Amino acid sequence: MLFVPSFLLAQATVADSADSADSVANDFFANAITDYIDYSRKLSFNLFIFSSNLEGKMAVGDKGNPTAKPAQLISLDNNLKFDDELSFGIGLNWQYAGRTSLDIKYSEFEHKSLLAMARTFKGKSFKANSNFEVKNRWLDIAFAKKLYRTEKDVVDHFNLQAVAGIKTANIIITARGEESGTTDKHLYAGWEKTFPMPYVGFNGNIRLGRSVLLKGHCLYGTFPTFDDYSADHYDLGVNLVFDLHQKEHGNLVQLDLGYRALEYDVDGHGNGVLMRFSGPVAYCNIIF
Repeated sequence: MLFVPSFLLAQATVADSADSADSVANDFFANAITDYIDYSRKLSFNLFIFSSNLEGKMAVGDKGNPTAKPAQLISLDNNLKFDDELSFGIGLNWQYAGRTSLDIKYSEFEHKSLLAMARTFKGKSFKANSNFEVKNRWLDIAFAKKLYRTEKDVVDHFNLQAVAGIKTANIIITARGEESGTTDKHLYAGWEKTFPMPYVGFNGNIRLGRSVLLKGHCLYGTFPTFDDYSADHYDLGVNLVFDLHQKEHGNLVQLDLGYRALEYDVDGHGNGVLMRFSGPVAYCNIIF
């Protein structure tokens, strides 16, 4: 029979207890981290840059002035030729439930160009080389809902969501130049409109590899806005997302590169503005 001194047994018991305590602590922190960055409970913040061109057309008159000249159609492709501009924006996505998330985005656009030929805008006749500036401010608030229930490992590889939201757009168009047919009569005219555009659509993504995700969205809306205006809107995009820092059940930093095309068409009170934006977009997603 092998006799073990009692103090050795006591030390072994203490050691086992310490190992057990360390194991419990490690499991606790591992589970805490896993739960915190679980797929269904993510808070994501993103910064993005959108290099967009501006195309379309507009006809803006001045119905309140009976002596104003009739509005003329101004092509944003020919009469005005806008260069590509960089737009910066911020966004926040909160997956507050297993199947539902809230997405908020804000962005600003500013395009400038010279008028190629004489045109009437806001009841005033501007000669060639007049300055036109178009500003857009957008605030998007949208809810997304998963369309199915499935195993989590499948969700990580493929996901499809229905989206419903509203885009509040603020458009400011200003023109500065000289009156057509004169040499020293300076003109200024401006038109501003803020309106909501509800929309619905889909978000989807599929994982191509351990650190690469392909995602896309398709959104559309048409709605009579306030003040007897109506608006149509679509937004399309496709992106490749690269995980730069990865945990077991979530990505903390992502580089998101893609292409986006969107359009809105506003009509009312004899005015019409159609604007199309398209170009590459880059996001930096930080997931908490």
